[in-house]
Amino acid sequence: GGVAVRPLLVDPEYLAPALSDPGNPDRARESADAIAASLDPDTDLHATADYRRRLVAVHTRRLLEQVLAEEGRTA
Repeated sequence: GGVAVRPLLVDPEYLAPALSDPGNPDRARESADAIAASLDPDTDLHATADYRRRLVAVHTRRLLEQVLAEEGRTA
């Protein structure tokens, strides 16, 4: 398994920091960390719950930075 058995919808309040200052990587990290902290993944023989949360934070931060940068170029 991964982090959850199905895709999850993120609470908009977790995205607020990144959306309030789209060019600021610290705000993207703040949003990504909040999203990761809200999850409760399982630990199994492949990965611990903490490792899975860290992966979510890293990948979410990268995604937010990329999407918000692209949005800034098209605005």
